[in-house]
Amino acid sequence: MRSSTLITSLLALGALAACSNDLSRESAVSACGGFAQSGQALVADLKGDPATYCEAERLLWAYFPATQTLEFSNNRILLNCCGKHELDVTLDGTTYVITETDAPEFGDARCGCSCVFDYAAAVDGVPAGQVDLRIIRDVTDDDAGPVAVWEGSIDTTTSTGAVDITTGDIDPWCGGE
Repeated sequence: MRSSTLITSLLALGALAACSNDLSRESAVSACGGFAQSGQALVADLKGDPATYCEAERLLWAYFPATQTLEFSNNRILLNCCGKHELDVTLDGTTYVITETDAPEFGDARCGCSCVFDYAAAVDGVPAGQVDLRIIRDVTDDDAGPVAVWEGSIDTTTSTGAVDITTGDIDPWCGGE
């Protein structure tokens, strides 16, 4: 009886692990203020320049052809200060879909403040050349539901790049006195 329970438990755990479609080898979400403020980042070169960080929500990326690894960081995302943040990368046909999730941390409770965050990941097995990306933001307690905030292509033959997602002054949440 005991061995059948153990086998059933192991099979259930294996099935749960197999259900994950997340392609990222590694992912991280910054604390309030972003990786540039903390000095820590999943990829050091992608934490952003503190002097220009507040100018735009910016997707920074680097491609490593020897390992076919795409590393990216979407920086300066304005969200509520209190939230559970997650990032998943999936493949929809030939498009890599980056889903940035922001959910209430404690039931439906939120703080009365906003903050900037960075979402970063490393994805292996990405072929060189034109890579199609779509960034979806899912603020789970927002009636709008998941929203595509950017869709386009990057050319990984240039090794690194940046794409401005949104621009505009977001003081006092970023760079304000």
